[in-house]
Amino acid sequence: MHTLLFGTLEKLFPVQRHEWPKALMLLSVAVLLGVGFTISRAASEALFLIRFGVEYLPYLLLTNPVLVLVASTIYGAYANRIPDDRLMIYTALLPVSLIILLRLLMLVGISWVYFVLYTFVLAYAMILTTSWTVYLAGHYDVQESKRLLPLITSGLLIGAVIGGLGVALCVPLIGAANILWLWGGTLVAGVAIVDHITKVYTAIDTKARKTKRVAPKPSLRQSIAEGIAYSRSSALFTTTAIASIAMAMALQLIDFEYSKIIRGAFPDSATLTAFLGVFDGLTNALALMFQLFAVPWCLRRFGVQGTNVLFPYALLLAFGFFAAALGAPAVALPVAMFARFTRQSLMQPLRGTARTLMLNAVPWYGVLTSPW
Repeated sequence: MHTLLFGTLEKLFPVQRHEWPKALMLLSVAVLLGVGFTISRAASEALFLIRFGVEYLPYLLLTNPVLVLVASTIYGAYANRIPDDRLMIYTALLPVSLIILLRLLMLVGISWVYFVLYTFVLAYAMILTTSWTVYLAGHYDVQESKRLLPLITSGLLIGAVIGGLGVALCVPLIGAANILWLWGGTLVAGVAIVDHITKVYTAIDTKARKTKRVAPKPSLRQSIAEGIAYSRSSALFTTTAIASIAMAMALQLIDFEYSKIIRGAFPDSATLTAFLGVFDGLTNALALMFQLFAVPWCLRRFGVQGTNVLFPYALLLAFGFFAAALGAPAVALPVAMFARFTRQSLMQPLRGTARTLMLNAVPWYGVLTSPW
């Protein structure tokens, strides 16, 4: 039975038989991360929009990049001082205590908790994604990555589908705020699997891939100084930073536009959370098909660089639909739904896989010391 199962899987996916146990465990971590991303975003977004409305959303969107920049700087300073597996575990466990604290404060009726929660969820998703990308890239070489990463990273979309539909089912039973407990559970479960992978595989992989540093580990201040010096001397870094800032501004703007329209269509927190869960679940199922079948073809046809620019083109199309829908309220909601689909669902298959593959070609000092 075991041989028949893996024989069937080998025919469907470009994974060799001895690679399946590790690939499935990494896929399980990706699924749990996808579930956590979806349920935390849907619950925190609905709770914030219902209690504060879209009037306060610009303040949140302005705060979020600053928080991401500070968190990324701290992450970059410590990234080359801590093994990737330990850093992944620490990053995943970071919000657990905060989840407990914020949920208790909600019971007291403190309103600013919802602002803090949504801001943290948006910023934390970027940091955890970075940590997962760096951790995953260290498990395979370039050739293995091209075969295995599209399958493993599809777990994020599988988890998003499960999480979206799970939110719709759970909200009527436990309420939107209690979804946070489920988020905490996915983080702890993911940490357990990562810890098991570390015990079983890391020592074997490290023998082949480990590079010894002659100099001692730099201090935190030296790590930050290295990152600043590297950013000033690298034209590639400067170009990437400018493009990243422009992309961040575009994403913030599109977040505000579709949130404003969807909030007006669903005035109740439970209804809004359920809608976001169902919509994200269905659109991520579509994105999953794209990840499994279209992205590998795009990588073969256009390469990593060509695939990486497909998402900006899709984002431009979403902005074009917004411009065409001005003064036409009847099509505002469908346009907002397409924009959310582009922003939330297409971003992972179009950018996530290409970004992970690109990290295999970047020197360790370019990835880890840079705060971007």
